[in-house]
Amino acid sequence: MTIRKRITFKNMKMIFSTPKKNSNFKIFVGTEKEENREWKIKAFINELNTSEDITGYFTLVADETYGDQYSLNTVIDYHVDEHEMETVLTNLLGKISTRDLFSKEPRNLDTYYKIINNEYDLTSLNGVGDTTAKRIQKKVIDKLDVIILYSLTSEYGVTENMASKILSHFPSLENCIDIIKNDPYKLQEISNIGFSIADKIAVHSDQDMPIEKRVTAAALKIIEDAANNGSTFVNVKGIQKTISEKMKVENVPIDHLKGNQEFYVDDSIIAKRTSVELEGRIAHDVYKKLKNEIPFPLNKSQINEFLEEYQVKNNFIFTDKQKDFLHLFTNNSVVCLLGYAGTGKSAMQKATSELCKLAGWSINQSAPTGRAAQVMKEYTGIRSSTLHKQFNINSKDCDPGMYRVHADVLLVDEGSMIDIVTGEYLTKGAEIVKRLVIVGDPEQLPSVGAGRFLQDIIDGGVPHVELTDVFRQSEGGILDMATKARQGKNIVPSIKNKAVKMGKDAIFHEVDKDNLEQALIHYMNSLLKKVSLEDITIITPKNVGVSGTEKLNQLIQSRFNPKSPSKKEVEHKNNIFRVGDTVLCTKNSSVGGRQVNNGELGIIKDIGTKMLMGKEEPREALCLTIDFGEHTVDWEQSKFKDLNLGYAISIHKMQGSSNKVIIMIADKSSTYMLNRQLIYTGLTRPQKRLILLGDPYTINTAVRKDGSAKRNTMLATYLKKLVHKKEKLK
Repeated sequence: MTIRKRITFKNMKMIFSTPKKNSNFKIFVGTEKEENREWKIKAFINELNTSEDITGYFTLVADETYGDQYSLNTVIDYHVDEHEMETVLTNLLGKISTRDLFSKEPRNLDTYYKIINNEYDLTSLNGVGDTTAKRIQKKVIDKLDVIILYSLTSEYGVTENMASKILSHFPSLENCIDIIKNDPYKLQEISNIGFSIADKIAVHSDQDMPIEKRVTAAALKIIEDAANNGSTFVNVKGIQKTISEKMKVENVPIDHLKGNQEFYVDDSIIAKRTSVELEGRIAHDVYKKLKNEIPFPLNKSQINEFLEEYQVKNNFIFTDKQKDFLHLFTNNSVVCLLGYAGTGKSAMQKATSELCKLAGWSINQSAPTGRAAQVMKEYTGIRSSTLHKQFNINSKDCDPGMYRVHADVLLVDEGSMIDIVTGEYLTKGAEIVKRLVIVGDPEQLPSVGAGRFLQDIIDGGVPHVELTDVFRQSEGGILDMATKARQGKNIVPSIKNKAVKMGKDAIFHEVDKDNLEQALIHYMNSLLKKVSLEDITIITPKNVGVSGTEKLNQLIQSRFNPKSPSKKEVEHKNNIFRVGDTVLCTKNSSVGGRQVNNGELGIIKDIGTKMLMGKEEPREALCLTIDFGEHTVDWEQSKFKDLNLGYAISIHKMQGSSNKVIIMIADKSSTYMLNRQLIYTGLTRPQKRLILLGDPYTINTAVRKDGSAKRNTMLATYLKKLVHKKEKLK
């Protein structure tokens, strides 16, 4: 658990003071007065002289490079004026108690400091008993900075929860106040804090602010929001109208944006310049590869002979489209293979790898997630890795193209998950391969990041084959349900509170929210007689509520990996991590020199203090030892925030992964979140068995709702120009 303490340090030596404008970040060595021990301290603070005391609330953090340090949350004597003081106290004590306080004590800062230093008998105030006094004192210790920030910004629409998010995003109260005074539009980086709040603060701070500056901030926010929804640009007319509505000003000027190097603007679109330039680079890389035609070592007759022998050897019959793909692969340097669940995409990956072996070509395999890479390996027998590991994506010192694949062929699965940032690493990293093959399912959820890489390169002219024949659908079960889902047909019957077998590998059980927990525990107990706990994953559309991941994770942990004297555990915020728990990585992370990607699942094998290597010297840190399948890492406490329990995860997080058994929940409370793509993605996650719990009307209605919102991108347009007009490469 992260512990926040009130401490007085004496500044002994300044190590670092940022040269950046509008930043007051410092690192200094301070001596803790009570224990007379030296610590490194990170702080956002304006002035700090040598030998000067600083009293405040500090949090001990484990820095991966420099070891344990303290980080300043807020200084105790942060200056507030008398109006602000009364607002802060009201938010701490309540109106009645604050009024009573000032009837007994002077209305000045001395009284304020007595309260925030916990030097006042709170039980002497009206309405404050022992329990309330302890709660207020805990509030001062835990969130004084939140209360102060909320008090200073609530008039602009900032809630206490928003204030907490601001302080989580920026390191200290002093830094937050500095941003609010000098660069309030920076607050737009935080979810739920939009342009309107930031603009109110900005206009209040600078009454003479030029309208152009406000428009620029609004445009950046709108474009960033569009990127979060997958688009790389917005329409000029649309953005002008939206900004006018937000600012309540008719026909706001936007011509000045053309002269701003941060934007790309033409007659119809406006975008961040970095995004469209990135799409342009990908288009050039793909076109260059398309034109670099390297003959395949086998002729058509030899390929046909291979097809015949492969069918006999594997008791397998190629469809015409599968044959078309293999011939397309031999004749083109970049090809894409599209196909729905059950159409034989994995079988074609195996056949492609066997054809390459016969031709004497080496092959490399990769996918966006660790689980997808593992599945590729299981089908082909060839070592596979994640794209992030393959190209060292997310490394601060690694640009696209620095890591290249040196095999003859690069085969990439789950192409629909690739955004434009990953896409550039892929196209530059595949520059010298003789064949680049990208496989994907067009009905899967799109990439989390901006762009539609796979569909755009196909629309731009990359040769492709789409497999449509679904094998084993007649057997019913998972494949039949998935096929009906993407076709928008009813997939489950309505038999109230009863279970129905769906083919050989699926069960649907109609349950409401009141019976969900009972049904879930029933199926978990039944399944655990045949498989292990780590072979089961529960998936659901949402994170909160009765059927959300948070509640379900707590339920499964308490029932199936309960507290025990024989099992080590550690508490972190709202989670308890225990040996044996399944955990989910929620952020791409480098841990002990290994890359662990967002969405990867692992098992906690041990909890304890480990000796880790830092830049300066070895250091001790509390760690979770986690087995992620291909590798085991010591995950230190400073990164616990990037882990969640992983018994139940969202369908979005599960994309690109799978497990032997999937329990999927789709109840009435998820009605507005569910759509065809989400249902289809969930149904295609099991390797062996599916248990679907939920409401039949909700499920059957969802598959008729198209959730594939249109994404505005430029990659296909740029690639088409190169391919069809044969424009000269720069």
